[in-house]
Amino acid sequence: MPIPYGWPVEPFDRQHPVRGYFNDPRILDASHAFHFGIDVSAPDGTAVYAVAPGTVFIEDKGHAVAVQAPDGRVFAYWHVTPAVAHHQAVGLYQLLGRIEAPWGHVHLAERVRGRYLDPIRPGALQPFVDVGNPTVDRIMFRTGTVDRSPANVFGTVNICCIAHDTTPLPVPPPWASMPVTPARIRFRIVRFGKSVVPWRNGVDLRTFRTPDAFHVVFGPETRQNHPNQPGLYSYILAHDWNTAQHENGSYRIDVEASDVHGNKAVSNLTFSIRNGLGDPGDL
Repeated sequence: MPIPYGWPVEPFDRQHPVRGYFNDPRILDASHAFHFGIDVSAPDGTAVYAVAPGTVFIEDKGHAVAVQAPDGRVFAYWHVTPAVAHHQAVGLYQLLGRIEAPWGHVHLAERVRGRYLDPIRPGALQPFVDVGNPTVDRIMFRTGTVDRSPANVFGTVNICCIAHDTTPLPVPPPWASMPVTPARIRFRIVRFGKSVVPWRNGVDLRTFRTPDAFHVVFGPETRQNHPNQPGLYSYILAHDWNTAQHENGSYRIDVEASDVHGNKAVSNLTFSIRNGLGDPGDL
């Protein structure tokens, strides 16, 4: 079970705006990665405090402070000007440093035995209340980067969707109203007149994903958030789904996006399998 801890900025027992979620896409030129923590929004110069006692390790060439707790957990605080020294012992809620300009947030990461965990999972960072549902914006069938008409789906396709979650507390500009990633997206394909089939796992972002999985999870049009420029999160739910394994006819695909607190939303798309259509002009 997670061991709960408070917030790294004052007040420690009040929820703060979070503008970046665990496993959000991070794209810099040819570099693609997953966000390994959360971004707690706060003005530059805001004091950052230890959410657990332990031993300090200065990281990121002096721009981050990590604290290894006695139970082995490591909490890292990035974009911080340190007010502590390497290998210094610190207590609970002791000052670690202040948020550097122009970041406007502290990146909080939690690591156990080398594995990053989502700080906003139930029972970890507290208080954290989220009652809003994610959104499935669009469902697509694709061959390469070409979208198939839902009236004529045939051959080997990728099942994709565009989806997002929203932050429970408003985030100040220029990061207001930015999307964050849902924790999990599932799908099921139902033929009309037949019984409902079980859900299939499409994308699971409840555990940290390494960069080599980026193009397995995210579609090519994915963009990360930038100041005053909301990103777009496209997901590949199934690679190389073969319609030849299904009879021609009318179907419905349901896509469910959920967060780590159980909030969920379902969207669907009616489509037709037309095996035997092999001419690109039939798209």
